[in-house]
Amino acid sequence: MAFGLTPQGFFIKRLADIKSETEAKIRSVLGNSVNLTDSSVLGNLNGIYSDSLSLIWEALEDLYNSRYPDTAEGVSLVNAVAFNGLTIQGAAKSVQKNQLLFGTSGSLIPQDTQFSVDGNPTAKFLTNSDVTLGDGGNAIQKITFSAVPDAGSFTLTFDEQTTAAIPFGATAADVQSALNALPNLSGISVTGDFSTGFFVEFTGDDGLQPQDLLTEISLLTSSSVAVTISITQTQAGVAQGVVDCTATVTGPIDAPIGTLTVIDTPRSGLARTINKEATTIGRNKETDIQLRQRRSNTLSIGGKSTLDALRANLLNVQGVSNVEPFENIELTTDIDGRPGKSFEMVVDGGTDGDIGSAIWNAKPAGIKPYGAISVSVLDSQGQSRTVAFSRPTQVRIFTSLDLTIDASLFPDNGAALVQEAILSWGNTLGIGQKIVVYPQLVAQLNSIPGILDVTVRIDRSAVSTTPGAPAHDDNINIAAFEVASFAAGDTGVNVL
Repeated sequence: MAFGLTPQGFFIKRLADIKSETEAKIRSVLGNSVNLTDSSVLGNLNGIYSDSLSLIWEALEDLYNSRYPDTAEGVSLVNAVAFNGLTIQGAAKSVQKNQLLFGTSGSLIPQDTQFSVDGNPTAKFLTNSDVTLGDGGNAIQKITFSAVPDAGSFTLTFDEQTTAAIPFGATAADVQSALNALPNLSGISVTGDFSTGFFVEFTGDDGLQPQDLLTEISLLTSSSVAVTISITQTQAGVAQGVVDCTATVTGPIDAPIGTLTVIDTPRSGLARTINKEATTIGRNKETDIQLRQRRSNTLSIGGKSTLDALRANLLNVQGVSNVEPFENIELTTDIDGRPGKSFEMVVDGGTDGDIGSAIWNAKPAGIKPYGAISVSVLDSQGQSRTVAFSRPTQVRIFTSLDLTIDASLFPDNGAALVQEAILSWGNTLGIGQKIVVYPQLVAQLNSIPGILDVTVRIDRSAVSTTPGAPAHDDNINIAAFEVASFAAGDTGVNVL
């Protein structure tokens, strides 16, 4: 057999091959009767010599493999993928955009004020700049009726939660009570009547910030004629202070909407804070496996106008963790609102500007990018172009596990290891990726010794954390525009 570099590749000479080859050479010089057993002097010298040569052969094999992305490791892999114009993506910190601040008007909230996630004190964020609190203003919306109703009822919806039916003879106090009964509203003040219209003012924790318009369903009539309802904004909510925050450490640190509320560094005049937007999730340093996969994806960029090429181009944007492409190849608007002959990229992570540039540089000519977010980018001629894309909706996942263990094998920090395993797996699920409990979720516990049995409770809403509560382990469907969000404060572990 030929060893070394051949037309078929590199073939390493193993220790056994080297020893046999050396023994044959010694016998050719000293005769076949020479003692080469392991206990002899020549046998020992041959073993030492052969072992040293085998290490050289292994180094030559490593050198050969270091030239190719599929076999290179570490720095050698970084050097190999550089031929494709790629660099390894370093660790990045999560960013929380537009954190809302409330307190005494005129108070200075300095940079590096620290907040943490309620229920997960390890998820810490620092403010990026100084902020002086203003007066702010509550959002006020007006509900107007085409006529004063004499029969029927109507409902109002806020944040996907709908009130009980409000009858035609309701007062402002009745409308106020119906709205304040919604779990996602903290304080609503309503004045007016059916004739002048109802004025809805957002107060309490919902005050002093922008709010989405209420929506309605009307079953009201006036003299048997349907009464229509219109809802308008009469005063835009204005926050007292808005600031971007950055996580204190790198990695996929998440602050689910409404949870970044703990003030770790009290400041004079700062009363409370909350996040109303999804976190731009950070990342750990790219692993060799991830870099190889990204290189493979990048090889499709040459086509540029395909969806795969667009996706690959976006996955090379710093901070982007996931991309899901959609297109409408028909001439008419599709069921999701995409115009004819358009495409929509749903992107998790990265900055809006970087994503817009990446889409513009790879999109097909004459095809419109569609989405909920629009950014302006400059083309090669310096002209401003509008590029649209979308962000996934983060779905908060609540998990509670009961572990039956063998105490002699289960580690002292086993509960923390279980929580870490679930979080690590859950936050790598992609856009639209279904949560499969068996075997995918429970398989994350296989590496932790001493677990005899597990009861799983998991849902999109809060689950019981009481040990021994019944299992709630149905798989969870995640829609095409959603992505699962796991947080330590929503992931409980009970050791029985």
